[in-house]
Amino acid sequence: MIKVAVDIINNDVNVICPGKARPAESGRRQGRVVSVDHQGEADVGLAEAERLITQEKVHALFGAYFSSVTNTASQVAERSGIPFVNADSPRRR
Repeated sequence: MIKVAVDIINNDVNVICPGKARPAESGRRQGRVVSVDHQGEADVGLAEAERLITQEKVHALFGAYFSSVTNTASQVAERSGIPFVNADSPRRR
């Protein structure tokens, strides 16, 4: 879903009124999606979150299924002032 949204934005697709061009925005930057594999490990998720924020310069992080990874990665995001969005992260019992 995120990749579809980025594609719509990057290609200036008008989903509200198909067939009508949207006004061009000068200097508009292209969005991109950077995917990583945390392998279900909290320490890997923490390291990847730090790398994405400091090296890839991402503007937001989109969740992890594992609650242990969500816990560590969201803490990194919060300290850095980066939004962390997560739709589903069940607790391990």
